[in-house]
Amino acid sequence: APEVALTFAFGLVHGLGFASMLQAQLSAGASILVPLLGFNLGVEVGQLACVVVAFPLLIGLGHQRWARPAFASLLVALALLGCGFTFERIFA
Repeated sequence: APEVALTFAFGLVHGLGFASMLQAQLSAGASILVPLLGFNLGVEVGQLACVVVAFPLLIGLGHQRWARPAFASLLVALALLGCGFTFERIFA
């Protein structure tokens, strides 16, 4: 399925970006494995916590008339923020 391939590619690029940033913070010759695993575990726990809080709120608010345009606006804002961070990381 194309969704699976896209998700895998996004996760891979995302993870490699964090790995390179983390490696830059470590001293020369230090192993990246344990800090990277710890970082990824922390990210996953944080994402699960956000879903546990956000999912019931989104379900409850999703039936409001204003919800669809508000959620679309929020998604566009988040996408632009992500593009801005990507641009800064590549060109700064």
